[in-house]
Amino acid sequence: MVLIPTEREWPGGDEGPDVELRELDDGSLALLAYTSLKALTEGAGPRQPYIEVLPSAIEEIRYALGADVVLWDVALDGAVQHHVLIDEGDGHGQRDRG
Repeated sequence: MVLIPTEREWPGGDEGPDVELRELDDGSLALLAYTSLKALTEGAGPRQPYIEVLPSAIEEIRYALGADVVLWDVALDGAVQHHVLIDEGDGHGQRDRG
C-alpha cells in the first residue's frame, strides 16, 4: 500500500478525502506519496492523517487531482509538518502545522 497525506482524517463515505497537494517553487502541483508509515511520520509529521491506496492507483489519483508530479517519501519542512492535534469543538480534530 501507498500512504497519501490528507488535510484531515477521512471517516469514509460518499465524499472523498481532502488530499493534500503541495505547490512547488515552479508553480506545479505535487501529490505526496509515502511507501511506509515510518516514511510518512518522518516526512510529514507524527499527526499527519492519510489514506492508503494501491500503488497501481497513484497515477490515476494524480491525474484526477490535477497534480503535475508525484513526490515519493519527501521530507517536508518542519513548519508544515503535522505535530499537534487541536480540538476545535466540532468533534473533528484539526491538525496544527508547526
